[in-house]
Amino acid sequence: MQASQTLDLKIAIIEAHALPESAVDGYQPSYDARSTALAYGSRVIYERMGLWDTLQTHLAAISDIHVSDQGRFGMTRLHAKDENVPALGYVVENRWLGQVLLARLQAEDAANIEFICPATVTEIQPAAENMQLQLEHDGETSQLTAELVVMVDGGRSPLRQKMGIGYQQQDYEQHAIVTNLTPGQPHNGMAYERFTRNGPMALLPLEDQNGEPRVALVWTVPSEQLDETLALSDEDFMARLHDTFGYRLGYFQRVGERHHYPLS
Repeated sequence: MQASQTLDLKIAIIEAHALPESAVDGYQPSYDARSTALAYGSRVIYERMGLWDTLQTHLAAISDIHVSDQGRFGMTRLHAKDENVPALGYVVENRWLGQVLLARLQAEDAANIEFICPATVTEIQPAAENMQLQLEHDGETSQLTAELVVMVDGGRSPLRQKMGIGYQQQDYEQHAIVTNLTPGQPHNGMAYERFTRNGPMALLPLEDQNGEPRVALVWTVPSEQLDETLALSDEDFMARLHDTFGYRLGYFQRVGERHHYPLS
């Protein structure tokens, strides 16, 4: 029995986009898929939820972590076996993680969870005993009350501004370039973190695809260097990456689509 049933909760999930079909059995990995690193503690939670057996069919385990500092001698290595755990963490594609979670919600909690989508919350007002929400759904306006509202709306939220919730922001004048690469040799579950003059860099193991190893790169660059770095050809981009990271994974063979995000 799930928590919503045990606690007799009625839950409404309001989402601005239409929900995709779960289609877990028909999952198609993508070379350029964005991914998330999960701590070992996340595995424990998903095991308790009964999701881990499905989730682990498409992910890569982090068995070791290699930490280095560019231009300095010495390094640090962390090993799962020293911590008596099967892995220090895991890297899973966001699409697969989302499909597994959505399939669970749709299959087992349908009686307790209502999906209202595509819809938007235009206003939230506190009342004496609950919160009152105004929704726009299917071209109509409706009202909903709830004892608890959880906003997962992002930092640039018009709803947050309407409610008068402020925040402080500091621009680090850096961007993270995110992409996937094919290394020249298997990653063997090793994750790399390297501190450079321009900021940290991480290469994380991904699930092999079509018999080829893949790693996910997160590369911090100064904002003024972003356009020039993105404009590099694939060959020049990988060459510059080698200048910073070295050849711990051999020669990179392929680089996927590059994305970038401001850091603040």
